[in-house]
Amino acid sequence: MARQPWWRATKTLEQSKRSGLLYAAVAVLAWTLGYDDTSPFVWFVKVLFTVVAVYFLAAWYVRRSHERDEAG
Repeated sequence: MARQPWWRATKTLEQSKRSGLLYAAVAVLAWTLGYDDTSPFVWFVKVLFTVVAVYFLAAWYVRRSHERDEAG
């Protein structure tokens, strides 16, 4: 079984975009609600959701570029 590239984390291009936007919204919410909380767990949650959002949005961007190149 061949391993897929990192930017094919989801089945469709639209799913990558939706996942990225969802995690970005949760990250914004976490940063907004926990802006004055300095506990390690809250910082971990904020950074985790931010990193996951960046990952899915980057996957969407790269996959969109690859699909455009393949189309013409």
